[in-house]
Amino acid sequence: MIGNKHKLVSMRRLSEEMERTIDICSIKKGARRRHSINACESFETDCVRKIYLEKRKSVFRDLENIRDPTTPKSKTVNCRHPEEKGCLDLIPECKSILHKRCSLPFADLSLSAAKSEVETITDQIIAIDEGLIDTEMCTEYAQEIMRYLQEMEQKWTLPTDYLDDQTEVSATSRSILIDWLINVQVHLEFCEETIMLTIKLLDVFLLQQDIQLDNLQLLGVACFFVASKFFEQNIPKVSQLIYLTDYSYSKRQLLVMEQLVLQLVNFELGIPTPVVFLGRFLSAESHKREVSDMCKYLQNLALLDHEFVEHRSSEITSACILLSRYVLQRENVNEAWTPALIYYTGYKRSQLDKCVRRLATKLLEADITQYQAPRRKFALQRKYNSISHHPAFGSTSLIRQAIKGFLTCPSDELNCLC
Repeated sequence: MIGNKHKLVSMRRLSEEMERTIDICSIKKGARRRHSINACESFETDCVRKIYLEKRKSVFRDLENIRDPTTPKSKTVNCRHPEEKGCLDLIPECKSILHKRCSLPFADLSLSAAKSEVETITDQIIAIDEGLIDTEMCTEYAQEIMRYLQEMEQKWTLPTDYLDDQTEVSATSRSILIDWLINVQVHLEFCEETIMLTIKLLDVFLLQQDIQLDNLQLLGVACFFVASKFFEQNIPKVSQLIYLTDYSYSKRQLLVMEQLVLQLVNFELGIPTPVVFLGRFLSAESHKREVSDMCKYLQNLALLDHEFVEHRSSEITSACILLSRYVLQRENVNEAWTPALIYYTGYKRSQLDKCVRRLATKLLEADITQYQAPRRKFALQRKYNSISHHPAFGSTSLIRQAIKGFLTCPSDELNCLC
């Protein structure tokens, strides 16, 4: 037990040192990048825009020249990956899951109830896909993609008591690990998708397999390594990740744990995370950039609490948008969640009650909790406009109203409260 406590203290110490390093580096990089940012803005002239649009249009012309699929394919090369003997002895408690696959049950998706509410007012809903020429937005079937992702996300919704079967890992040790992983993400300047997928892989592993506390940080680094391979262009080196753990593990242990994580999730890495739905849902209504930044801030706060695993990713994103619009823009309760948002998200305001209350509670306690990585991360002026120190958070009346359910109660009950 003494060794486990020393492990958590060491992890927290590394997290604090990394936070100080991030603050110093952000000041230096901010001065160096001022000139480069101005140069990039001046570089985008009208001539460059015309060339860019012409390349976009050429994509459609090239569709006629696609080769017939009946043409012979190139020869395939059979690659074999020999298995090292004795490699699995480094992590004895993980031997039993080598041939075990993730068998998370599918649940029924019931989002049609919210869309039926706006069938009679479809004239008020703006078609957000019309007029867009960006082929990367997939405007022809964007709505079908969102529907598929909302169906698939149910597979990765976990019960809130998934840590009860763990003998050594608790909610506190999980929060300490995630707080440290967020600092690692900021230090390496990785995208939001990477940290979101990392935590999802971590929770799925903890649901399926018991693990010792000494190997919890190894599991977190392995999940981070897998997620970075899926989303990042500059993949971190194994030696770099081992250095960030203060050389607590070997390279061999990290690679073995990476294999175990991949086999446990059956190599299914296309897991819908909350940040996947954010851009699509925000395009349903006009908003300021600070709303987008606050939504990301709330999503990071939700990572620290294991109880959010029972909420769907699209539900968390919808709740973040509702709470952000209400707190930052100080809109009327009914105007904070419009028919367009109901249609494109698939949620009524009352369906987000439980998630909004939890998010508001985390937001109210953000400045007093011991896990300060999200707050420090979103205090960066250059990237997030210091959204975690927004003046709107100084007055907590709106946040307390959201905790009490004022923001998500039905319209008839809202009139009674008013």
